[in-house]
Amino acid sequence: MVDWTASSRGIHDAAPDVAVLATSSIEQHGAHLPLCTDHLIATALSRLVAERLGAYLLPALPVVSAWEHSDFKGTASLAGPTVLRVLHDVVRSLHEDGFRKVVLLNTHGGNWMVRPAAAELNRRFPDLLLVYGGGDVLAYRGQRAVTGELHAGDGETSAVLACAPELVKPHAVDAVPEDTPASYLDYVGTAGVTPTGVWGRPTLADAGEGKRALEERADRIAAYATETFAALESIRASAGLP
Repeated sequence: MVDWTASSRGIHDAAPDVAVLATSSIEQHGAHLPLCTDHLIATALSRLVAERLGAYLLPALPVVSAWEHSDFKGTASLAGPTVLRVLHDVVRSLHEDGFRKVVLLNTHGGNWMVRPAAAELNRRFPDLLLVYGGGDVLAYRGQRAVTGELHAGDGETSAVLACAPELVKPHAVDAVPEDTPASYLDYVGTAGVTPTGVWGRPTLADAGEGKRALEERADRIAAYATETFAALESIRASAGLP
């Protein structure tokens, strides 16, 4: 693996054929976690994935889309068309550099535009294989009531404890809204559903569990990317596509 801290010569000599780009968010995570929580997770997770793939790792994009958290100070968002343009420009530059495989890894469920951007980029660059590696954003915004963690709960708190424990404050308070689907965040924002900004049980967080979860998630994403790249290359070859 090589990352953006290497020289151009170093990347040329390493000759990775895959690039990894993560999208995250700067948004509130209750009183106990930093606004950079998603960015910390994206940075750690994308590095683990890049290590497994022997890829070129770009820095995670910190500001994407977090409109549902805009009632809380410090949250930052790009407009939908801007997200598409930024992703298009980064992938275009990678394509011009000779990369033909990209893993677009999203760690924030509110980044709606990332998924259609992946579909668009695969059509705009016919000889590019861009795999979306961050889970199903649409499932995240489902209509069923959420009974467990959705935001700033034990999972994210455990991850930050594993990545940057000094940033976790002793103000964790559990909050699980009853009979509430995640889609409500799009209608009334996070503050309308949970005034504390927390949807989960951060008091159950554990640093060791956070590290294990990151490693396991990286294993799944890397395996998915490897299998999907191979399958798509076979499909394209059979269809006579670039």
